[in-house]
Amino acid sequence: MNSTTSSVRGLPTIGTRMRGKTPRFDGIGGVVSRRGGARGFRVRARRERVVAHVSGRDDDMISESSSESDWRAFRARLVANHRNNDALRRSVRDARWAHGLECVERGALLVAVDEDSSSFWSHVVILMLDHAAHGSTGIILNRTQSWTLEKHCPEIMVHRNGKYWDALANDVAGVGGPVGLAAPRDRSVIALSTKPQIGMTEEVVPGIHRVINLEKLAKMNSKLTGPNTLSPEELSLFVGYSGWAPGQLQSEIDAGYWTLAAASGAFIEDCMFKHVMDTIIDPTGKRVPIDAHGFQAWATTRELLGM
Repeated sequence: MNSTTSSVRGLPTIGTRMRGKTPRFDGIGGVVSRRGGARGFRVRARRERVVAHVSGRDDDMISESSSESDWRAFRARLVANHRNNDALRRSVRDARWAHGLECVERGALLVAVDEDSSSFWSHVVILMLDHAAHGSTGIILNRTQSWTLEKHCPEIMVHRNGKYWDALANDVAGVGGPVGLAAPRDRSVIALSTKPQIGMTEEVVPGIHRVINLEKLAKMNSKLTGPNTLSPEELSLFVGYSGWAPGQLQSEIDAGYWTLAAASGAFIEDCMFKHVMDTIIDPTGKRVPIDAHGFQAWATTRELLGM
């Protein structure tokens, strides 16, 4: 594979070009890497076919007052009824649900089957941002190295200043994946939020939104404030992402490397390193996560999926 510059919206990055058509990640930065997926797992993944069934009871219907009255929540209720799973029914009512899934879709979770703590891919929970014929992209939700943009990505901060960027620079970022993670010229930064901003974000699933262009957002919001604009504190930053060539991800699922799941926006938020991990004060006075490897979020997800 040859190195080449990718032209994408937002922060400039350099990715890797695969033979043939180059799949692109149309987001903050980066292109899909042939080697972005997990490799070397030897454990069978659990996959369950979703069969829709409505029993006719009143609680089969999704209430309009539900915090996530969308088709995914409706499907979750159908799955719970088909399996006669009271725990899943309760989690749907609480809007913090997850269940097994047969096919990859935007907003799905990939839960690593690998339990080898020495592996990069062990204990990861990945949110799928895009899945199409040109390839697939996602970000690891539950891992961090206690990096800040200022310390780990100083090149990104060049010529970017002001209070908004200063706040982002000192925020702990997650490890989104191996693509656009290491070399300064290759780095890619992705921002998620539980709150939308018109024209600046796109919905991944209800309750989870991806910033389309972080640089434009920072420039606009440094001048505007209010309930309809995203503050730096409302963003979760991820350096790098995970990418798969066409057909690669499905082959890995078929081989048993991943468990595939659908989940609500509230459950996905709970998996994010920024929200789920307990922190301590380090010698410099900053809060750092205790569980940087993300075991807690991974174990909780597996438990809800009955693994």
